Amino acid sequence: MSFSNVLDQYEIVNSTVSFRQISNSELKHLGMKINQLRYEIFNTYEHDEHLFEVLNVVKKCFFKLITGLNTYEQIITKDLEGEVLRSLTQVKNSYPELFSSLVLDVGKLIKGLSETKDNSLQESIINYIQEKKEKTGLKVVIVSKSALSEEEKELVKKSIDSSLKLQFLTFSSFRKSLVVFDEVIYIGNPDYFGETAKRNFKSSNITFFSYDFFSNKIIPRNILDEIDSQGVFSTLYDHVSFEKTLEFKEEISLVEREYKEEAVNQLIERSVNGSDKGQENVETKVVTLENNRIIFIPTDAKVRVFSPNVKNKVVVQKSFIDVEEDDFIVIRNESDTKLIAEVADREILRENAIKFRHRQKHWKKRLRSNVDKKGLKGVSDILFKKYKMKTSYPASVRFWCSDDSICPTEIKLLLKALKYNQEEVQKISDTMNVIKRAHISAGSIISKKLMFELSELSNEIHTELQEKGYYTFRSHEFDGASFNIERVVSIDNTIRTVPSTNIMRVMSLD
Repeated sequence: MSFSNVLDQYEIVNSTVSFRQISNSELKHLGMKINQLRYEIFNTYEHDEHLFEVLNVVKKCFFKLITGLNTYEQIITKDLEGEVLRSLTQVKNSYPELFSSLVLDVGKLIKGLSETKDNSLQESIINYIQEKKEKTGLKVVIVSKSALSEEEKELVKKSIDSSLKLQFLTFSSFRKSLVVFDEVIYIGNPDYFGETAKRNFKSSNITFFSYDFFSNKIIPRNILDEIDSQGVFSTLYDHVSFEKTLEFKEEISLVEREYKEEAVNQLIERSVNGSDKGQENVETKVVTLENNRIIFIPTDAKVRVFSPNVKNKVVVQKSFIDVEEDDFIVIRNESDTKLIAEVADREILRENAIKFRHRQKHWKKRLRSNVDKKGLKGVSDILFKKYKMKTSYPASVRFWCSDDSICPTEIKLLLKALKYNQEEVQKISDTMNVIKRAHISAGSIISKKLMFELSELSNEIHTELQEKGYYTFRSHEFDGASFNIERVVSIDNTIRTVPSTNIMRVMSLD
């Protein structure tokens, strides 16, 4: 199949890139007002973090409106409307002048759009596709940055002629796809999708749909200009024609990337500030997933990677350092702790499992009893001052009380403080190290068993991964445990320190 697709690409003789500008005065007015608010906050209220949060809420609402295909009324859900209303009300109470000069207008425009039962972008795309209905069997793909909802897809499908072969792909999937389509429809302008979209012409017709308050054009440039002295030149734009566009005067300078970056920073800040000061945090990197979601992955973590096109090893375990963009990672939707413990007991500890788990529960029960009597800080202080434990922060003590903790770094000092004798200290600490190693081995066993389960589903999964960028499945092998396969969109190499409770959890920026 792949070889045939490659040949199809070489059969494309010419490509035409066109641009559709969509007008909507209410959205344009809203964008301009948010733009003014942005400048006002940056210039006049430079250090007010609360106003930046308010700005991000209205920017999020705006970008949902200009990229969605549902009616504006449906896009502004009750939850989103409530979030906007709460934010704007707080501005009214704290900054009445700013509220009356700008924020009130933003609120009125969002309110008006929340009562609008149409969508200019949706109408324009449907009308364009309907113009092609006479070409029976035409292969059309709609490419979006984030996956469209099933409701949005059905809305388009039922409005067009069934003789067309319509597919929906996320941009990440489209970039990797070898399939050649007759018509490629981008929801957004070239700048929104980035440089790859400006150089990817694997279709006879490519059309970018964007609201007219954003620049919608491609300016061809020779990416090899600097080395053409040796007679090397680029043929990238040969046989590609670009539709002429109207002169554009930028009135709105909002970009989606800004609000998403701020949302990530706020999420990290809330994560760190929400934990006890001095907690033993974990060094992680922020991994962006499809559909405005992120996950914190420890720098030293082992990650399960799903490869739908590999027959022998559908799921492999990699060091996080070896994970790349566009890899699919497998994540347990609930905590992995319980599943790993069950597999460790059944497959590795076996006849020793009950005895070893009893020892684990025994010292935890004694620690919890002390915490109940003296409090987290009281226990923390005693461990630090009397027993010289360097890691005995209040949050660390709380973590040791949880089932997620197996073998604290200074477990021998902790056991001594819990009044175990020397022989018991050695026996329990040795056991905890055995359990810890068993959990590591259990992680590998889980990956191997998932490999066999997913190999049977790989064809079904592949299609959904292309459309959505993720796939949810329940494992028969592990009593219905739920897993997600998630596409890695990008990896931020900045080291972020976050509480252990927030690692390997998918979090939404919305």
